[in-house]
Amino acid sequence: MTHQTGYGTHAVYPTGVDGIGYILAGKDWLSPTWSPLGANAVKVFPFGINAYFDYGLGYNNIILFVATSTLAPGTYVIPRQQVAWNRATGFQTSANSSPQSNSAVWLNQTTIIVTGPTCSLSTSNATFDMGTLPATSFTGGAGVAYPVWAQDQSLISGGCNASTVSMTFAGIAAVAPYSNAFANQGTAKGVALELWQKNGLQAIPNSSTPINFAPQGTGGKYTFSARYLQTASTVTAGTVNATVTVTVNYK
Repeated sequence: MTHQTGYGTHAVYPTGVDGIGYILAGKDWLSPTWSPLGANAVKVFPFGINAYFDYGLGYNNIILFVATSTLAPGTYVIPRQQVAWNRATGFQTSANSSPQSNSAVWLNQTTIIVTGPTCSLSTSNATFDMGTLPATSFTGGAGVAYPVWAQDQSLISGGCNASTVSMTFAGIAAVAPYSNAFANQGTAKGVALELWQKNGLQAIPNSSTPINFAPQGTGGKYTFSARYLQTASTVTAGTVNATVTVTVNYK
């Protein structure tokens, strides 16, 4: 595996912790560029003629961590380990400098904390006022939705830094073949309630298939619309109500 950074293309080495690798780059202090560590077992940076040991400058190393797979939220402890040798060969400018000098490069024990996304709602419910209609308003027949929507209602976001937000909806479904609607728990007969994502998909009672939403920051809205569905040839007068439990999932 290789990884491209501003320092070049690097081999990625294991840290001993699943999902986390590391890369190395190095340069002497007077060089304008970093040299990637090649994919070799020895892991040696050659100093070459520009090491400048006599001037007390030496060599710089960079160690960068790379995620090699998706990391679940949690704490990851990378153990201390030697990762390379800095080696200067064939270079000697005075009696005080060595023709070959090696120094170990260590990766100290490191703790990496991966935090998960968070989402919250500042409202726990939304109530639709379906209004009062005469039963004779329903003239379309069984399976026909009433042509007027109730006023849009929203669950208000308390903030979200997730990449995906989805919702599922639990409640009592109307009898087949109208089970995509929520059953009326009031006294009126021949009518059910449909819930829809505004300008989107229908919320199906007890479906395992979620409806996706764009994540909303604080004060943002997850908005729904509702309408009546006629489920019999005749609608009898009475009350209409249904309760829907919304489960919010995010990642």
